[in-house]
Amino acid sequence: MPVAADLAPLLDLPPARLEVELDGGVLRLRHAGGPAALGVVLEDARPYERPGWLVLDDNVLDLLPGETRELAVSWRFGEPGAILVEGWNVEALRVG
Repeated sequence: MPVAADLAPLLDLPPARLEVELDGGVLRLRHAGGPAALGVVLEDARPYERPGWLVLDDNVLDLLPGETRELAVSWRFGEPGAILVEGWNVEALRVG
C-alpha cells in the first residue's frame, strides 16, 4: 500500500453520500455511497440569536461504507430546530 508524506491525498478524496433522518430525539446517519465519510460534524443550524442550543451524544464522526450511526439529540432552553451535517468529503445537509 502506498504511503504519502503528508495528508495531501485527502484533498482528492471523492465525495461520500450520507442519508440523514431525524426521528424525534434520534438522528440517524447512514453511509449510502462512496468512500469513507471523514470528519462528519453536526451543528445547530438555527440562527444564532435563537435561544438555546443543540445537545448531541457524539460528534465529529467517521462512517465506513454501509455503516449506520444513531445519535441521541436534544434541545436545551429553546425550540427544536434544524441540524447541519457536513464533513471533509460530505456535502452539507440540513435536516429538521
